[in-house]
Amino acid sequence: MAKIDEIKEKISLYKFFLGLISAMIFSIIGFVIENYSNIKISLFIISIIVLIILIYLFSIFVYIIIKHIKELKDM
Repeated sequence: MAKIDEIKEKISLYKFFLGLISAMIFSIIGFVIENYSNIKISLFIISIIVLIILIYLFSIFVYIIIKHIKELKDM
């Protein structure tokens, strides 16, 4: 039973980080949209790079969560 609880705790921790990453993605998108007319090109490029990295991390966390859920299903 302890292994199941450990996996559930990992899933909840990953879901927390998934929420943080989602908030960062929406914040950066909102910032770029709000300041599109007077944003410098360097800041725009940095924002796009950070968005790509965050979306990549988001997909990794989703993959890890799905893997742990399948592991729970097999128990």
